[in-house]
Amino acid sequence: MAQRKIILGIGNLLNTDEGVGIHAIRTLQQKNSVGEFEIVDGGTLGLNLLPLVEETSHLLVLDAIDGHKAPGTLI
Repeated sequence: MAQRKIILGIGNLLNTDEGVGIHAIRTLQQKNSVGEFEIVDGGTLGLNLLPLVEETSHLLVLDAIDGHKAPGTLI
């Protein structure tokens, strides 16, 4: 079974901080610093991303939420 490694950015660019995942993957694309990972713009696809997620061996999801914590806190 081939290993598929993905960095998935999700969010809504129309809602300021909600687009942080999209902005992050665009920055990674510009820097060409992702090695063997595929970069995927998941936008607002939500549950439609499940088939993609199921195909991965390694997955890093970049997103933002209001977790009622200090800005930049990893949850």
